Amino acid sequence: METTTLPGLSEIEAAARRASGEGNDVRIESGRSYGRILRENAFTAVNLLLIAISLGLVALGLLGDAAVTAVLVIVNVVIGVFQETRAKRSLDRLALLTKPTAQVIRDGVERTIDPSEAVLGDLLMVRRGDQLVLDGTVVDGRMEVDESLLTGEADRIPKGIGDEVLSGSFCVTGFATFEATRVGAESFVNQLTAGARAFRSERTPLQQDVVRVMRVIAVLMAVTAIPVVIAFLRQYGGIPPATEAVRTAAVLVALVPQGLIVMMTVTYALGAVRLADNSALIQRANAIERMSRVDLLCLDKTGTLTTPLIEIAEIRALAVDDLALKEMLGAFVASATLATRSADAIRAAFPATARPISDEVPFSSELRWSAVCFSEGARVGTYVMGAPEVIRPKLVPGPSTNLIAGQLTEWAEQGLRVMLFAGRAEVVPLHDGEDPCLPESMQPLGIVALREQLRPDARETLAKFGRAGVDLKLISGDNPSTVAALARQVGLDAGHVMSGLELESMDDEALAEAASNVRVFGRVPPSLKARLVEALRGRGFYIAMVGDGVNDVLSLKQAHLGISMQSGSQATRAVADMVLLNDSFEALPEAVLEGQRIITGMQDSLHLFLARAFSMAFAIFGVALLGLAFPVTPKHNTVLALLTVGVPTLALAVWARPGPVGRNSLRRTLRTILPPALAVALIAVPLYTWYAGRADPGIARTAFTTFSIFCGLALIPLLEPPVGESFSGADRDGPDWRPTMLALAMLLAYGLIFVVAPAREFFELIPLAISDVVLIGSLAGLWALLVVLFWRVRMYDRATLGWRRARS
Repeated sequence: METTTLPGLSEIEAAARRASGEGNDVRIESGRSYGRILRENAFTAVNLLLIAISLGLVALGLLGDAAVTAVLVIVNVVIGVFQETRAKRSLDRLALLTKPTAQVIRDGVERTIDPSEAVLGDLLMVRRGDQLVLDGTVVDGRMEVDESLLTGEADRIPKGIGDEVLSGSFCVTGFATFEATRVGAESFVNQLTAGARAFRSERTPLQQDVVRVMRVIAVLMAVTAIPVVIAFLRQYGGIPPATEAVRTAAVLVALVPQGLIVMMTVTYALGAVRLADNSALIQRANAIERMSRVDLLCLDKTGTLTTPLIEIAEIRALAVDDLALKEMLGAFVASATLATRSADAIRAAFPATARPISDEVPFSSELRWSAVCFSEGARVGTYVMGAPEVIRPKLVPGPSTNLIAGQLTEWAEQGLRVMLFAGRAEVVPLHDGEDPCLPESMQPLGIVALREQLRPDARETLAKFGRAGVDLKLISGDNPSTVAALARQVGLDAGHVMSGLELESMDDEALAEAASNVRVFGRVPPSLKARLVEALRGRGFYIAMVGDGVNDVLSLKQAHLGISMQSGSQATRAVADMVLLNDSFEALPEAVLEGQRIITGMQDSLHLFLARAFSMAFAIFGVALLGLAFPVTPKHNTVLALLTVGVPTLALAVWARPGPVGRNSLRRTLRTILPPALAVALIAVPLYTWYAGRADPGIARTAFTTFSIFCGLALIPLLEPPVGESFSGADRDGPDWRPTMLALAMLLAYGLIFVVAPAREFFELIPLAISDVVLIGSLAGLWALLVVLFWRVRMYDRATLGWRRARS
């Protein structure tokens, strides 16, 4: 706690105001209630329809059909509620890690409180990087705030005494104290926090694709129902028996892959838990999917390649002696409102008492310098500290000035951060109106070299990014030579290094070209850093941006995925999609691989869900057009779904491995599964027709179900081959024996159903002759051959087209 010249409220006054209802005690819900989670999982349109059909089957005495129909609903609800409840508990706990705090003055003492403890009339202090947690009016100090979280505009807005400030904005430069004028429900921060912490149901691109597919399948089921109804009318000469109508409806409705949404919920939840175990906190629902698509990581060296700790490496006095330089540096950082790690290092090395200042320009990443004026006491004058290349043009020429260039180069090549300290012996204006103004004709007083500690695992961490297929770009506000030296120390090929001074004069096209070809950038201000990220996005890169300071906020918002360190500023954590707990940069490569693994597993599951849905829809449609009896019963459909989709998709999600994630996944998926689905229908319809004309309907349905199961299980090794390359080109994570063994296990399970009489009778399967099994197996082999041929021809055509384009 620190004492201040402003008394603020007393603790007694604060307690009285809280008792009178003037406290900031609005409860922010961090998620949906448990009851709402249950309602939204249980009472979906498909679930309600299936429950109604189950009740109808019970009323008709078809208890077995009712049970297998209702079990689909029960499994979906149980899994969905369990995982979302688990996610809610995790979200509630982890939200505390990034919750903003407030600095309040009570009884003349500054202390840290939870925002909910503030009351109307409290005096709150904000420094560079702090987020304003209440609305109010500035009563002391001067600062610039960024209201982009409120307005979407990233302009810096100066705030002085008497100006209104809004909660949700954050301090970019300076220091100020404001009086809280709105609290509780009237304060904007509570609305912002409610929106930011509430359970996020926004859909990711893959979820949007799945919803589109489900809608298409639902429409396809409705279209399929038309010839089915016509076939019923022809068969029964009017309205069909209720038993047949309800059983048929159960099959058609169950073909809509409702379980796919559950699978995605389960996969995302497992991924979020794994990432949390790896010290990565997900703050946006789509961060996992975005993580999997990252192919370029932009980062600042501070806090990523280096630890947050900075220490004085060396100082060199120029126009004064060493003792005087240390005294002046100590007085400067003790008096200025500098909230940077470099200033903290100087304070620790040269402690001093704060002096009154008559004017100040707080440090900002855009200016790259700060200044104060001492108008009384010892060493009256104007003093400036900042980037050498910004201050040097304002120095008086002389011998000391000529020594600076060589020393700067030497230190920068060692990877040291260098700051120039200069001044004048008289007080001069620091502002031209509202704009900061760097003084002219200053004397160089000294140079300060600061050393950042490299993370011991930085080299290995960068190597892991390479193995994950992620390229790197280093974008820093430090001297380009310093950044390049640190990059070389961790094994990163710096190549040609560019300065922000070179980039600022470029047009958008030239900037995009430089952004694509250069790996290391130095002296890049925040606005230019955001332009670089935007230019890289325009070149087709999928970008993650890592930052920890308020100067990184713009670029984090511009990137596809914003990542903040836990020790980063409140503003940075507020806009980040992911927060690295304990500043664990080494967790990031694992997060990339985990994201790839998650998406690979979901795409594998998507193939099986859609292949079954489309193949059954096409086959039922064809059978109905021929006016034949419905080819499957609810029990047939249950065993078919369980063996070819239910168990395999769960296993594939667990077994999924990291691999490159392509774009336009829905288009690729449909191109992959539509040919097998059509081929199933083209063979299954004639097969069913042949059996229906010469045998009992039960045998025809058993033959149809058996052929569908054979094809569904054969599809697994075709998509996930045990050796060699994938026939379809859809498998991106290499050969794996486990899916093939799983398919054989499911085939054995289907055989056991026939062997065990009670199971066979429950699922309404009729024993088949050996000749029937051989015939169906041969047709399944023919189906597999057709599918492989189609995939190979498509891949050959694509390769030929690419070769022709390359020739042209």
